[in-house]
Amino acid sequence: MAGSKSGRRSGSQKALDTLIAMDVVGLAALGLATNISTGLLSDEKAWPWAHNPYIMWPTVVGLVVLLVAFALVRRKLGSKQDAGKTAAPDFQTKDVTDSTVVAGGNSGTVVTAPSSTFIGTVETINFSTAADTERKPTAHAQTNRPISNLPPRNATFTGRGQQLDDISALLGKGPVAVVALRGLGGIGKSTLALHYAHERLTDETYRIAWWIRAENQITLLEDLAALAPKLGLPTEQDQRETVSSVMTALNQNNGWLLVFDNATDPDFLRTCLPSSGGGHVLVTSRERGWTGLAKPLELEVFKREEAIEFMRERTGKHEPEATAQLVAELGYLPLALAQAAAYIDIHSMSINTYLKLVQDRQEAAKLLTRGLPTSEYPASVATTWLLHFDDLKRNNQAALDLLRICAFLAPDDIPVYELLNQVDKLPKQLAQASSTPTGIAETVGALTKTHLATKTDGESEGLYIHRLVQAVTRHHLVADEQHVWANFIADKIISLLPEDLEQPISWPRAARLAAHARIAAEHAADTRSVFKLLFWLGGYSLTRAELTPARDFYERALTIEERIYGPTHPDIASTLSNLGTVHRELGELRTALQLQQRALTIEEQAYGPDHPNIASTLSNLGTVHQLLGDTVTARDLYERALTIEEQAYGPDHPGIASTLSNLGLVHQQLGDLTTALELQQRALTIKEQAYGPDHPQVATTLTNLGLVHQQLGDLTTALELQQRALTIKEQIYGPDHPQVATTLDNLGTVRQQLGELGTALELQQRALTIKEQAYGPDHPEAGAILSNLGTVHRELGELTTALQLQQRALTIQKQAYGPDHPDIANTLINLGIVHQQLGELTTALQLQQRALTIQKQAYGPDHPDIANTLINLGLAHQQLGELTTARDRLERALAIVETAYGLDHPLRTHTKTLLATLGDAG
Repeated sequence: MAGSKSGRRSGSQKALDTLIAMDVVGLAALGLATNISTGLLSDEKAWPWAHNPYIMWPTVVGLVVLLVAFALVRRKLGSKQDAGKTAAPDFQTKDVTDSTVVAGGNSGTVVTAPSSTFIGTVETINFSTAADTERKPTAHAQTNRPISNLPPRNATFTGRGQQLDDISALLGKGPVAVVALRGLGGIGKSTLALHYAHERLTDETYRIAWWIRAENQITLLEDLAALAPKLGLPTEQDQRETVSSVMTALNQNNGWLLVFDNATDPDFLRTCLPSSGGGHVLVTSRERGWTGLAKPLELEVFKREEAIEFMRERTGKHEPEATAQLVAELGYLPLALAQAAAYIDIHSMSINTYLKLVQDRQEAAKLLTRGLPTSEYPASVATTWLLHFDDLKRNNQAALDLLRICAFLAPDDIPVYELLNQVDKLPKQLAQASSTPTGIAETVGALTKTHLATKTDGESEGLYIHRLVQAVTRHHLVADEQHVWANFIADKIISLLPEDLEQPISWPRAARLAAHARIAAEHAADTRSVFKLLFWLGGYSLTRAELTPARDFYERALTIEERIYGPTHPDIASTLSNLGTVHRELGELRTALQLQQRALTIEEQAYGPDHPNIASTLSNLGTVHQLLGDTVTARDLYERALTIEEQAYGPDHPGIASTLSNLGLVHQQLGDLTTALELQQRALTIKEQAYGPDHPQVATTLTNLGLVHQQLGDLTTALELQQRALTIKEQIYGPDHPQVATTLDNLGTVRQQLGELGTALELQQRALTIKEQAYGPDHPEAGAILSNLGTVHRELGELTTALQLQQRALTIQKQAYGPDHPDIANTLINLGIVHQQLGELTTALQLQQRALTIQKQAYGPDHPDIANTLINLGLAHQQLGELTTARDRLERALAIVETAYGLDHPLRTHTKTLLATLGDAG
């Protein structure tokens, strides 16, 4: 651990200590001898021999020489010790556990309602659930060792010298895409990239060499995020935030190499690349379309001489004529040649004998690959695979079954030992072979020694199988057999998946298995087992803030459920509600409303109106209505949910705290601040008792409680609550999480009201950056922050910037909510104030009047927000010379303020001051 010290001393440390002691003695002796020699000590009677210059001056010289020798030896020993100490490199290695929010999981669970935060004139949303866990980072000692997750190097790599030089040359100019000619698989793209990475890591060209499985977004983001703790960065709940932190760190440092293996989506990959820094990116892909992103290096099959040398090195056999004919038969393809060499070695046969076997199997190989694109699945691989297949079928059926299992999983890091430990769920012969550790080792070894699979490094002890081998293995099965194997494997993976995605301890395992679950689900038919896989994948993706994949997984899961159970079965309600949550997070509120309403209807019909299961869906539905501006309906839904929960769990159960907090926000929106304050305080008390003072759920309620105090004019308390919430969230989520952005936004509005405009601007800008990175530039949450940011710029006198920000916010909100949402009223007000300060009074008046109409429709005539709008309208009428109308507006505003806030609120003082000014003007 960082900062720890060993209690045992090394031999070099002891020697160093001895030399230091001898230095001290030698210096003392030198001082004494020098003093005597120079006559400073003149007692010749006491030491007559000491005053003999033929004795003392040689002694002085000798002591000097000896001390110099001591210093040189001590320096050498010290440098050895320094080499073993921790340095302060550009990157730290640190393991971190993080916290996550789960929506979904096992069938039957429902996402709990989020908490929403609303700010002064502009609403912001804070999504969370009631089961967040705290992240506690564990620091590890810094190290100068290279940072790498590279798969093991191929010890028998041969050839490709020119291509290695080409990569080095091209990397000096920018990122390189190693693209196989005509998209041909098995040509050795990954092997070449891996060899290059190992070589450059060994010669210290790079201090970081990181391998990323880029076949799909899940594995790509997982592998990039896995680099974060190695760089001393926290692992955020939102995986994209973790990746963003990694990119920022790489941009600021040099000596790194990222290898994106088997990349399939150039556009997505573009969003995951560092933009600067002294490092390199290497991409392997069958795809074209890298223009403008990478410099393509077309990789051909082996040259004839390279292929012959490859076979000679691998087999140790010298059969020039047979070797030349064999490599030609196999198309000079590296993968096929590697499998051929493995077969020859295992069976101790001559190359000529193997050549005859290949020629006998060529027609079968053509049949086997019929229907597969020859540009991706060459017949030579099928030919060599068939020979291994026949051998396994005769001699090791268990290994053949294991190969088929692996063919329906992701190609990298297959958890083979975990799969084989479930003996009761394996085919008969594979189960028998897996009943002992020796049997497992022999079964796995039968695949690795044939070059059909490769063991991966690290603690996971997984297997890697080339995608071509997987494809040919699957294609060898008829369609019905493929479905049988795929669904069998889906059952196997389900038994391995961690159920509690809310616990950080489960994340590494979940990340490893997610890619396998996805591939298994892709190949399997639509069964109950596949539904469970998809439901888990939906919850996992939502936890990682991967909203588009989450939506796709839940939609397919819903299709399967509807086919199996029918459209009104109660089990469907959970999937509908979770899918609604995804659409809500995506800002697609109308779709979310329909899904939540359908879930509620199904549950009410199945369970009755007061079942605890219904409370969760009521809360989720209430949240959507709240976001849509229908606060009265939201209040009614929250109150009904709260009644059900209190009857089921009691008044102090932590499960009701989120409902209390959401209900408090609705009452705040409706202008009932006293009730809002009571509800938020009650929610906070329950959460602190249940979770402790530093839990993310506590932070959410602190934020919401701070908003009430802010609206009541108690800015000191509001500031303290928001600051405490920010501290908790940053400790748990890291500095760039959307949860943090919400509190930054709220804190910025408090600072703005306190007149600290510079600080407010920094907070709002940071909040906007985080939200845009998390959700995109057109998400309604970004729109709310844009409006707040525009208000700060307006108060700074930067009216042009303020106008642009308010107009952009209005456009985003109209697209998300439609023309009559209360958020739009808030932005219209802010936009009107800017036009008013620009002297465009008619436009300002029109915007303010439209805002007032929307607010009255949403809240009624006496809501506190209407007071703000009336004040702004009064000022506009005053500037237009319409003093009677201005007075009417301000007096109406004053009456609302006194009723809502009392006689001591700052807004009342402000309104009375405006009325007094108006009186003077009249």
